[in-house]
Amino acid sequence: MADTTTDQPTRTLGIDLASQPRETAACLIAWETDRAVVERIEAGLDDGALEELIARTDLTGIDAPFGWPAPFVAWLVRSNGGEVAEDTGAVPDWDADHKRRLRYRATDLVVRERMGRWPLSVVTDWISYVAMRCTGMLQRLGARDKLGGDGVVEVYPALALRQWDIPAVGYKGSGKDAARARVLHDGVLARCPWLVLTEDQMARCIRTDHALDALLSSLVARCFAIGAVEAIDEQHREAAQREGWIVIPTRDALECLIYRE
Repeated sequence: MADTTTDQPTRTLGIDLASQPRETAACLIAWETDRAVVERIEAGLDDGALEELIARTDLTGIDAPFGWPAPFVAWLVRSNGGEVAEDTGAVPDWDADHKRRLRYRATDLVVRERMGRWPLSVVTDWISYVAMRCTGMLQRLGARDKLGGDGVVEVYPALALRQWDIPAVGYKGSGKDAARARVLHDGVLARCPWLVLTEDQMARCIRTDHALDALLSSLVARCFAIGAVEAIDEQHREAAQREGWIVIPTRDALECLIYRE
C-alpha cells in the first residue's frame, strides 16, 4: 500500500463497493496545490482491479462496512460452543435492546444520532454480502487497522452529503439522473470549483449513483487525511477498532480540502 505518512496525500481513491463487480465503482483523485484532478472514475471493477488501484493510492475510502457488531460476533462464538472473554455465562433476554446490540455497531449508533435514521445493518441486511467482500479484500491487503492506520478508511457518502448540507433525496437507483445532476453540479462542484472532471466523468456520475458515490468517497478520504473529520469518542475507540468506524467529515470540510496561498 502507498505511504500515508504525509498530511496531504498525492492521491486519494474512493470505492463504492458492491457485492458484485458490475456495480462496484472507483474514483482516483490527484491533489495539487490549487486544484484536484479526477484521474479515473469507472465501474465494473473486480477485486484485482481494486487492489491495483489501492496500491497506487495514498489513502482509500471504501463505502462498505469494515466489520460486524462485537456482541453479534460474541453471540456467534458462544452459539458454536466457543468461549468469549469476560463471558458471565448469562443468556441475555431476547428484548429490543439485545436485538439492537446484535444488529448495529457502535459507529451505526453515532450515525443514527447524526442522520436520524439507521444505516443498513451488516448483520440483517443485504449489505452483509458487501462486508464479506470488503473484509476479504482488507485481509489480502494486510490492512488490520480499521481506523486509517493502514491507508484505508470506512466512509458513508450519504452521511457526507448530509454533513455538507447538500440535498440528496432520491439520488440512488435508475432513472434518477436529474437528482444526481443536482448533487454533482449544484452541490459538489458549486462548493468545490477547484475539482476538475471531464465531461465524460461528469456524465458517468450522473448516469449511476455508484460512480457518484465513488467520487464522494474519494473526497471523504481526503477529509480524513487532513483531519477534517469528527473525532472518535474514547468510549467508542475500542469498538471502532474491532467493528470498523464510519468517517464523519466536518461540516466545513469541503472548504478545507485545497490550501491556497
